[in-house]
Amino acid sequence: MQQNMSTPDRYIRMVTGLLSIGMASRRRSSPITRTLLWSFGAMKLAEGATGWCPMQAATELLGGKSQQQRQQHSSGTSAASSKSKAGSQPDSDYEIPSYSKMDHPTN
Repeated sequence: MQQNMSTPDRYIRMVTGLLSIGMASRRRSSPITRTLLWSFGAMKLAEGATGWCPMQAATELLGGKSQQQRQQHSSGTSAASSKSKAGSQPDSDYEIPSYSKMDHPTN
């Protein structure tokens, strides 16, 4: 498995998992609540320890973009937006339609 999470994200998930397990270990009236908290905490601890999130992997697979492609696109977009402010051509991914050529019925 390839890691698909950053280091801060891993730490946040591990802390969240520990907090959830800690809350589940306290005496609760509902066993369902305890079970859900234990399951959630164990899942977050496992994600943080391995550095791989199955939901993020599924979203990347369905979206067709990897984390590296998103980072490259976001760095390219910021450079393109600064260029467009300087007077060059706007980014071709985000074209704004021109409303001056719309057909309006005349009465």
